[in-house]
Order: sequence, then structure tokens, then C-alpha cells
Amino acid sequence: NLVGGRAKAGSKEEEAVRTAGEWLDEQLPSEHAELSQLYAAANSPFRSDAVSLLASLQLQLQGLSQHGKVHIRECAPTAPLIAGMLLIHLEPPLAYAALKALVKHHVPGATDPEAVHWRNIGFTLVLEQELPSLAQALASAGVTPLDYFLPWLHSLLVPLFCIETASRLWDCYMRDGEVFVWRAALQLLRRRAGEVIAACAEGKEAALAKLMKPVDPAVLTEKVLFKGMQENEDSVVQWLHVLNQRLPLPEQCWDLFANSYDSDPPGDDGQAHYSEGQRKQSRLSKLFTRRPQEPLATVEVTGGHGPS
Repeated sequence: NLVGGRAKAGSKEEEAVRTAGEWLDEQLPSEHAELSQLYAAANSPFRSDAVSLLASLQLQLQGLSQHGKVHIRECAPTAPLIAGMLLIHLEPPLAYAALKALVKHHVPGATDPEAVHWRNIGFTLVLEQELPSLAQALASAGVTPLDYFLPWLHSLLVPLFCIETASRLWDCYMRDGEVFVWRAALQLLRRRAGEVIAACAEGKEAALAKLMKPVDPAVLTEKVLFKGMQENEDSVVQWLHVLNQRLPLPEQCWDLFANSYDSDPPGDDGQAHYSEGQRKQSRLSKLFTRRPQEPLATVEVTGGHGPS
């Protein structure tokens, strides 16, 4: 069962609930009106559910750890934002199951050193090719993809866009994989390049403030965002080849072109799966073989209890 607000005083459950609430407050972007309205108020049912999800997952991780030292902050640094997004669309038991799956199998849990290092180098290469002036300005200010792109990736862009646009981005991520988040991030940087370059002249802090600022939906609408991504689709083919040539895509690592972790080594039946995938994937995804992926979550709910 999910940990609720009636945890026994002095218990580990009460401590998990308390720290989950503090973490949620730390993660909420103050300038994001929708998320703040739903999750900042102490009496909000959305907030109560989010705290319950985070506390429950933390306790489960500790229970699975041999020494009880595993912390969700390390496994999924943006879990409060992910939980918040899920609760807008799902009831708590289903949201909990989906949160577990996203932390374990998807990009929000890509926190191991190899995954972080590869993405830092990879996005640097892509940015140098796609937006060289911006890449140079960010480098001069001491800003790396670890400072902005990794938080965007781990949160699946939730803190940047209005809930409606973020939901659409999530749908496309589940269809096209992580590569779609890279495309959306690049399009946002194209739109903000001038103001970010100007901010870089003031230093790293000013540049990051500009990068992490939520998008005004009246300035960058969902239609404009997706149209820009479509217009730059041909360039994606070029930077994908840059990654292949200069930074080989890792085997048995996070799959950039699928939507979950795949730890199985490539098999001889890749071509057959590729043929099937051709009917389902976008034009860009067709460039790569793809094996079947696990569903986001498989849940059984009985008698009002939490996910089994």
C-alpha cells in the first residue's frame, strides 16, 4: 500500500513522508504556474498523493537494498516532477507503478556514470554542429550539458513547458524514444539562442537562469515547437551520424532510439524486428534497428489496495 499522511510518529514512514515533501518543494519551479498551483499548497490532494508516491518508492528502494542506503534522489533526481506529471493523468496506484517503471527502465533513471558521461559528451557534439555560436558561448560561460540538458532529460522536459505541451512531448517520447527529447531540447535552444548567448556574457548563473526558465506558452506554442522540429528533421540525420562516428552508441546501455533500458545483447533476429518496427516508428527512428520494449507499467489493483 502507498504510504499516506497517517504514518506513525517517529517511524521510518513518517520520515520518508517528511523528506518527500521537502524534496517536492525543492523541485517545483517557482515560475511554473500550473505545477505550483497543483503541488505547492499544503492542503492540495495532488501534493498529498505526490508525497505518498515518493515516500513509498523510497521505502521500497531501501527495502530492496542490502544495506538500506539506496536513495531515490540518486536513482531519479527529478522524480517529484515525474510523479507530479503522472498524477495529473493517472490515479495514485497506477501513477506509482508508472513512476517505478520510469525510474527503473527509462530516461529519468539514467543516472549511472556511463549514462551521464555519454550524454554530456554526445550533446556537446550535437550542439557544436547544430548551434555552434551558442555552444561556444555556453562553453565560455562554463556551462555544460550536465548543468541543463541532463535535468531536462531526467524530467522529460516537464518543468519547461505547460502541462498540455509536456503531455504531448511525453506521448512522442514513448513512441520515438529518447532521441525525441534531444530534438525538442535542440528546438528550444534554437528559439532561445539569442537570449542565452546574451546571458552568457553575464556569467554561468545568468545563463542557467535563462536556460531553466519555463517557456511562456503564449510565446512558444506547441504548434510552433513541433513545426520547428519538423523543419529541422533533416539535420537530425546528420547529427545522429556524428554520434555514430565520433561517439559510438553504447551496447547494453541506455538505448537512445527506444523508450526504455535494454540490457540484452543484440541478437541475430534484429532485421526481423526492424521490419516490424518500420511500420510503427517515425522516419528518423527507421534508421535504426529496434527490439521490442517493455510496457511502461503492468498493474494489478484489487480491493482498493496499491499496485501489486
